[in-house]
Amino acid sequence: MLALYDRNTRLAAWFDQNGHVWDPRMRWIAFVNGGHTFSSDRLTWAGPLNGSSFLDRQGRVVLWEPQQGPHGAMASTTPMTPMRPMTPMTPMTPMTPMTPMSPMTPMSGWSPLSVDAWLRGA
Repeated sequence: MLALYDRNTRLAAWFDQNGHVWDPRMRWIAFVNGGHTFSSDRLTWAGPLNGSSFLDRQGRVVLWEPQQGPHGAMASTTPMTPMRPMTPMTPMTPMTPMTPMSPMTPMSGWSPLSVDAWLRGA
């Protein structure tokens, strides 16, 4: 599991090896399909994935992981809505990692969206 942080270096989510995103309380909130992130409840397109950086629709970083750092991209075109995958088994909660140092602002900038707003497609 990769720990994902918001622009304020707060632990905001976990990303598993099967492409599922979990909130800090281990609730399934999103999944990755074809290089794009979709909310698990509404199938709303949140934005593309760039390495291990989760981006909003304008290519700005919403979530990032410390090993690769935050990397934005250009705005992406809206993909087709995928079929919802089967609800995955809830994993055990990983140990809370140390808070990383604040990274430099990515070239595309930080998204102003909270994780909840991002998943609603705001």
